[in-house]
Amino acid sequence: MKQNEDCKIKVLVWGGGRCGKTSLILRYITREFPTEDKLGVEVRAPDIVTCKVDEKYYGVELCDLPGSKCLGSERIAHYKGAHACILVFPPDSDSVFSFLRIHQVREMQLYRPGIVVVLAGHKIPNQNHGAYVPSWDSKVEAAAYIECSAETGENVDDLFQTCFALAVARKLAPLQTTIETAADSDINKTSHKKSAKHVDTYTCALVGLLCLLCLKK
Repeated sequence: MKQNEDCKIKVLVWGGGRCGKTSLILRYITREFPTEDKLGVEVRAPDIVTCKVDEKYYGVELCDLPGSKCLGSERIAHYKGAHACILVFPPDSDSVFSFLRIHQVREMQLYRPGIVVVLAGHKIPNQNHGAYVPSWDSKVEAAAYIECSAETGENVDDLFQTCFALAVARKLAPLQTTIETAADSDINKTSHKKSAKHVDTYTCALVGLLCLLCLKK
């Protein structure tokens, strides 16, 4: 199904090395846990999927961003036109989260201000995970936090659908701002016209009064 530009959104998926971001994407698309030969690829072409938000279909450009070892310039090129980003990390790793917050989130906010961030606490196979620290999401102004597992499929659909809905809202936000700005402009123009009309009426009355005074003299 061909999508016009109004029905397209762009979502980035990013995280530290071996965090499972690629396996989450492939799990969502193929409905299966990927085999090792499909993982660990440093650069992948964007996946194109379709989502439904508020009874409307959108084409999604789903970008698996290169890991932290990749040059920043290669990642920055992906930021153009992005509406949201899923940030993947182990749910109990303070060190990994701190790295993401200090380096990756700041980079995104610098080159793509206003991008929506969704935190994905990914339960990596064969690892025991502790509890997530709720205050972390406020440190990056995240719109949502969802724990998920590519291995079991737990909350994977919920993760992506939540992010897609937020991306659509972000895409429509500039349009709403433009509409409101235009409406404010119309109100200001109307107000200005009314003020000008009042000034013209006052001027005419003043001129008429002066004429009467001159005639009496």
